[in-house]
Amino acid sequence: MSELNNEIACTRLGNIHVISISSPEIACEFLKKQDFVFASRPITWSSEYVTCGYLSATLTPYGEQWMKMKKIINSELISPVRHKWLQGKKVEEADNLVRLFTTNASEGGGI
Repeated sequence: MSELNNEIACTRLGNIHVISISSPEIACEFLKKQDFVFASRPITWSSEYVTCGYLSATLTPYGEQWMKMKKIINSELISPVRHKWLQGKKVEEADNLVRLFTTNASEGGGI
């Protein structure tokens, strides 16, 4: 982009336009004002099929459904309460892994 003496470039990769920005100031302005336009994932048959009708948050296009899923994930799965609830199981699994590695190492075998 320095060779072109430009801080913004638009490239077409197949059917998708890719916008490259090398200036941090322009990037911040761009993401603050136009984020909702560029935040969505492309709608394809394969992404709909893989997610069984967009029932997964990873491939769901940006919109009302995605925002609902994000809210549930943040409140139910990534919450401090859930982390605290699972802490005992995480410690137990870590102990099992350490026990497995030390037993195999002492026997001279691989995993």
